[in-house]
Amino acid sequence: MVKKEENETEKLLLDNFIALQEKLVETIKELKEIKKNLSELLAIFRKAEEELKSKGLQKDFSPEIEKKLDKIIEQNKTIAESIITVAETLQEKKLEKEKKKPGLREEKTEEYELEPLPEFNF
Repeated sequence: MVKKEENETEKLLLDNFIALQEKLVETIKELKEIKKNLSELLAIFRKAEEELKSKGLQKDFSPEIEKKLDKIIEQNKTIAESIITVAETLQEKKLEKEKKKPGLREEKTEEYELEPLPEFNF
């Protein structure tokens, strides 16, 4: 009877571990998509900046607009840093779980290498 309960507990732990791994992989994929979208958004901002420079309009912003743009840039930096931190934390937790439970799941999952977000140079 005790052996049966142990087997059920082990199976439940294994199922939970597998589900956690799947969620981590899913989260990493979503973070990669967010990174891609942020890169595209950054490219749009860079293109807009270049167009403003070429038309000589960049210095025509009112102080209020400049202040708001600076605030948005700072918020974007904070968001980017937070996304990187979350991705690194998830990757560390995944590695910790894999080290603690060797052999529970022989099936290999895709490895995702985290890449830094592009730098903000405004």
